[in-house]
Amino acid sequence: MTTPVTVIEGGVVATMDGVRAEHAPGHLVLRDGLVEAVGPGPAPPIEPSTPVDTVDARGCLVTPGLVNTHHHLYQWVTRGFAVDHTLFEWLTTLYPVWACIDEDTVRSAALGDGLPLG
Repeated sequence: MTTPVTVIEGGVVATMDGVRAEHAPGHLVLRDGLVEAVGPGPAPPIEPSTPVDTVDARGCLVTPGLVNTHHHLYQWVTRGFAVDHTLFEWLTTLYPVWACIDEDTVRSAALGDGLPLG
């Protein structure tokens, strides 16, 4: 069976390659979770027997291979806690709370999913 391909095209593609190339509009082709092609304009033709999932990225920024290795999404769920504390008081109050946050809580924080507002 042929591996499915995801083609993202039409958006502004901003790379972090050696020259930080930008393609507006551009394309990104993914196969097996890996970047197979990046470039200007529409994606190159895909073999006819290959299942293709096409994403229209017009009006979007596409950043192939960008991995966010540092974020504070977990802190979003404790927004509003210890608001009148000094920095040190805030940290010492919330570090024990943050230590108990699990993957599902971080996912919900990132999506704003099922969390009380206000």
